[in-house]
Amino acid sequence: MNQDNTNPFLGELKPSQIIYNFGVGSIIDFPNISAMVKGLNFWDVKSQYTKYFNEPRLKFAIERFLGKKISFLSAPPSDAAKGIPVLTFPKWMRCPLCGRMTTVDNKEIFQLKVDNYRSDRNQYVHANCSKSNGKVLPTVFPVRRLMACSKGHIDDFPWMYFVHRGNTECQGPLYWKEKNATGEPEDISIECKGCDTTRSLVEALGDAGKKNLPPKCSGYHPHLDTSEDCDEEPRVIVLGASNIWFPMALSIISLPRLDDSLSKVDEAILKEIQLIGGITTKEVIPSFRSAGVLRSLHSFSDEEIWSAINRYKNKNQDSASSETQKTDLKAPEWTLFTMQEEIFKPEFVMKNTELSVEFQAKFTAIKKIERLKEVVSLVGFSRLISPGEFGDQEDTPQELRAPLFTDSTVDWVPTIEVKGEGIFIQFNETVIQEWLRRNSVKELESKFLESYKRSRRNFGLDENIGFPGMRYILIHSFSHAFMRQLSLECGYSLASLKERIYCKEAPEPRAGVLIYTAAADSEGTLGGLVNLASKEYIQKLLLDLQSDMKLCSSDPHCAEHEPDLSGTRLHGASCHSCLFIPETSCEKGNKFLDRKILVETVSKFSEYFF
Repeated sequence: MNQDNTNPFLGELKPSQIIYNFGVGSIIDFPNISAMVKGLNFWDVKSQYTKYFNEPRLKFAIERFLGKKISFLSAPPSDAAKGIPVLTFPKWMRCPLCGRMTTVDNKEIFQLKVDNYRSDRNQYVHANCSKSNGKVLPTVFPVRRLMACSKGHIDDFPWMYFVHRGNTECQGPLYWKEKNATGEPEDISIECKGCDTTRSLVEALGDAGKKNLPPKCSGYHPHLDTSEDCDEEPRVIVLGASNIWFPMALSIISLPRLDDSLSKVDEAILKEIQLIGGITTKEVIPSFRSAGVLRSLHSFSDEEIWSAINRYKNKNQDSASSETQKTDLKAPEWTLFTMQEEIFKPEFVMKNTELSVEFQAKFTAIKKIERLKEVVSLVGFSRLISPGEFGDQEDTPQELRAPLFTDSTVDWVPTIEVKGEGIFIQFNETVIQEWLRRNSVKELESKFLESYKRSRRNFGLDENIGFPGMRYILIHSFSHAFMRQLSLECGYSLASLKERIYCKEAPEPRAGVLIYTAAADSEGTLGGLVNLASKEYIQKLLLDLQSDMKLCSSDPHCAEHEPDLSGTRLHGASCHSCLFIPETSCEKGNKFLDRKILVETVSKFSEYFF
């Protein structure tokens, strides 16, 4: 991570953290500095060390999501000399000795000290602190109050406005005063020594505090250094709050190439994805060679390279055309997982598991995915409201999606690949169809539907689209119950497991779930999960699932839960003691779950699936 201006090295992040935890627009707490990751228009990914990904399915889905052309998918910069650019945020800092408050833009007061050998010692110091001995300058720290709105804007707390009870021409200085060391807002006051004005911090909090702060959001995007009109009412949040940044990411399970017809020049072309768009004629290839950028293709003739480029472009156009018609990211994955034959490829291995007689009626197939690769791209983020509130990423309202860049020339998104293992379970379609026709199931579905519609109305969204139906609720509930059983046996925590649900009614019905875990390490995971798909283990897991789901420590209250007609609770019999899992592991943010449709519980619902 490289900071702007003097560009000191601040620290390191794993590629997966840049997608899920500390992506564009997020705030990272380093030992002495808080920094925000800047927009993609400030990144430099053109390096010999940068990895690019050839995933037309994912690329097309991203273009549909962003509404713009994407040329390539790039891994975050791995060149230490470039790194990922960040800026100091929040800018307001305070001295712990004298209480002096100002922004880091005031370089005469707060100065950046860089240690080229120890990045954890980089810090801002108070250069002329009245209470220091002059030998050791005190380290200043961020003032941990910010203003944010649900449209993704965030800004420093308006300290001058707050202290002076409105706009003022007074320039301060401001001082942070604490009566004691409790840190409670009522014991903290902000004092302006320029006009002898003082105000307690508690006056900025709660409903009463809204009257003492600007009524309109500043519309500021620090990561882009842009402002726009925003009519949202800003909220006071604390630096480090979990709702400051939520990632929006799209992912696919990378499909193996089932034929081995790809030539060596075709394989080499895939390593030069970023440059392909610039090679428009065969005559420009020598110029690229002389620039030293076609390292993977040096052993091939210009004619071979040009023919391979045309094959690549034609193949991707055909792929994009078919996806335009389908607009279904999971369809090719479902086709792959439901194949009868086993697959053995370097990055994808799938083996069949023999089903026990007891569960042959419920499931069509259970498969070990001993090796898989997931490719994930960051496509946006939100603040205050999680995308999980809306289900799929695509359902998040456009105005709540904060942009990753402003420059129209940015035609890429940060992408990572992780390798791992999983278990795929395919439900018996005939049994599901029969279960869905039962009257009590239809009645429960109508309650979920009404709750869903009310929830959509609360957000001002179209209530007639996006309802997943009871088929999805059944598979989703089973998925969570199965994941909880797996985590007890395989050694992976629930947070390290993920679900990918395949659910569709027509024209080609789907009913299945992939439970998987993946890691950014080059070797992937260790096999502890997929081993549980063996016949001797899987039957015990499914029997334990049925037994454990019958009772919850919160019963009978939990078992009697039904979808709330106000739209605030889109789940039935489920809670943190039975079906809820970490939201990073769930497709729908712990919504559309109901334990009583799986097994017999203490509720009156009798049409359970197992």
